[in-house]
Amino acid sequence: MTKIGKGEKILIVDDEENLVDLISNILKHEGFVTVSAYNGKDGLEKAKQEKPHIIILDIMMPQMDGFEVLKNLKEDDETKDIPVIMLTAKTEDSAVIESWRKGAEFYIPKPFEIEEILHVIELIIKNKYANTNQ
Repeated sequence: MTKIGKGEKILIVDDEENLVDLISNILKHEGFVTVSAYNGKDGLEKAKQEKPHIIILDIMMPQMDGFEVLKNLKEDDETKDIPVIMLTAKTEDSAVIESWRKGAEFYIPKPFEIEEILHVIELIIKNKYANTNQ
């Protein structure tokens, strides 16, 4: 089976360390480089430092929630073009709408199937990075 990643960097921001580790291990197996953060504040800092190709972001986190992180990412010229996948247990319509309004590209509710995440990442890579050297 062909790996979908070619060394693209993915930042995973979630306060559930076991979940971050699980996603990170699967993404590494698929050929991606991963960076982890366990709260919103660290996630925002790592996004600016690491310049990932994609960010997977939880909403409910300590220090700074995912909506605030997303807002800050999209207002910063250095990070505004990084695609963000919201991965969260918040499934109310208002949370989905808020995510779209703040600039998220995709919204995946927990619990999720890992194939969903891999498919969305593959779509982003094909659509955003297929014809670039980023």
